Amino acid sequence: MAEATREEVGKGSRMGLLRLKPPRIALVLLLIGTGLHFLSRNYVRWYFGCTVCGVALIVFGFLLMIWAWWLFRKRETAICHTAAATVLVDGGPFQFSRNPMYLGMTTMLAGCAWILGSSPALFAPAAFFSLMGAVFVPFEEQLMSEIFGQHYTEYRRRVRRWL
Repeated sequence: MAEATREEVGKGSRMGLLRLKPPRIALVLLLIGTGLHFLSRNYVRWYFGCTVCGVALIVFGFLLMIWAWWLFRKRETAICHTAAATVLVDGGPFQFSRNPMYLGMTTMLAGCAWILGSSPALFAPAAFFSLMGAVFVPFEEQLMSEIFGQHYTEYRRRVRRWL
């Protein structure tokens, strides 16, 4: 069953987005959001920039993402969202979020938006969060349910998707 789910990724369906790596998606969205910020600078009057706050969010998001990544490495399980996991990692940041890597990337994008300080800059974190929640996370949850069954169902009941 998990094999069939992975095969679906290779097809030309809407799930073809899953062939893309989330960090690359985040980078592209960051570039688009930054471009929108600079293109609309003369038209947007609402400014909320705070460099210190933005840097703090970037550092926090990066540390969260690296902590989760390190736990995957330590437990020797697949990090790639399309690969079959061999272990259900439920310690560390996975105790309060089922998706701390995506949460970390979203937080870093929000930090960049806070540094830029304009509403168009919010495009990147909003689009990344939406894309992960609509495409990547449901795919991964289905795959994890197929691999880990009741153990994953109990984990889902215990831990929220984001926070």
